[in-house]
Amino acid sequence: HCKIHVPTVTESSEPSTKWDKSFVITVVPNSTGLEVPEVIWRISGVAKKYATVQRNRIEFFGHSAFVLGEKAPTAIVPIRCQQACKNMQVSVEHDVVNASVHQVKRDASLYELTVEPKGNLPTGLFNTILQIKGQVVDSDARFVIPVSVSGEVVGDLIAIPDIVDLGNRRLGETCETGICVRSRKGNVFTASAFSDVHTL
Repeated sequence: HCKIHVPTVTESSEPSTKWDKSFVITVVPNSTGLEVPEVIWRISGVAKKYATVQRNRIEFFGHSAFVLGEKAPTAIVPIRCQQACKNMQVSVEHDVVNASVHQVKRDASLYELTVEPKGNLPTGLFNTILQIKGQVVDSDARFVIPVSVSGEVVGDLIAIPDIVDLGNRRLGETCETGICVRSRKGNVFTASAFSDVHTL
């Protein structure tokens, strides 16, 4: 019985130009209840990266947020393979985005990942994980690249400010403040009614 300590490889810390990463695995015998001298084996090697993505986190927030009723924003991320690849596919963990992978200009070592939020999403936050899968040409080597996707679906109208601080007030005192309501996309709208807030 042995304890095996395997180092964690953080994908986001890898430079996009670095294809190989050295690793060391430490194996320590489990000597619980046994009179066995402690011996440590260290196994070293190189983990090959067959493909890298320009960014492994795609976000649709702020100016890239999905405005309800408008065309969904699209993110295109290059995928660079160390050598020619084939059978490139992408799977989606949660059904909140459309994602596809296609080859660029007949170059089997360069692909593009296209991602856009689905048009039927409700307002609010969404997130999912993409799995990009591929195979090296003339080899049995296969690889999987995870890409996280998150974002927000917002309505067209926005209130500025969206939080109003009335400060300290005496009981029964009234006060007024101004709020600007505008369209994110510059659409024309009509304010039909506003309700007074009597109780907070």
